[in-house]
Amino acid sequence: MAQQMEVFKEYDKPRDCMANVYFFLQPDCPLSQNQTKTLADIVTNEKFKDFCFTAFFSGKLYDREEYEYFILHYPSPYQIKLDPKLEMAHSLGATVVPEVFVVGSNGEVLYQGAINDWAVREGAKRQSPNQHYLQNALTDIAQGSKPKVAKTVAVGCILE
Repeated sequence: MAQQMEVFKEYDKPRDCMANVYFFLQPDCPLSQNQTKTLADIVTNEKFKDFCFTAFFSGKLYDREEYEYFILHYPSPYQIKLDPKLEMAHSLGATVVPEVFVVGSNGEVLYQGAINDWAVREGAKRQSPNQHYLQNALTDIAQGSKPKVAKTVAVGCILE
């Protein structure tokens, strides 16, 4: 477990990537937990290898054990960083979890919103998603285009 906890560092400058993909998650949010498989599938997809992926746990409501539990039960192939003062969340305008932002090398937000349309509203979800917003946005960017859908409404737990 000590090795996994090395991911808990203050966030740093964006790395040299096609774009940086930032996820906002909370350890006790069921939607955050349920979307980890989808996120892992996207992160490990070969066609998205030129993107950099980082998840943020923002806020002070959780202790280290809750983060460790999340990492242990919902393994992830992406970095996880703490944002205790919500600086990263506020700088991007994140309000719910899970919410995702794709930021280009020039700092422009290329996509903001939901991972997919699996959650209809808080407490209501589909059997499976019909729209794969993040995957589609990354595909467009990888092909040299701006995302056809640049913003969606993320549904989830309130970011506190």
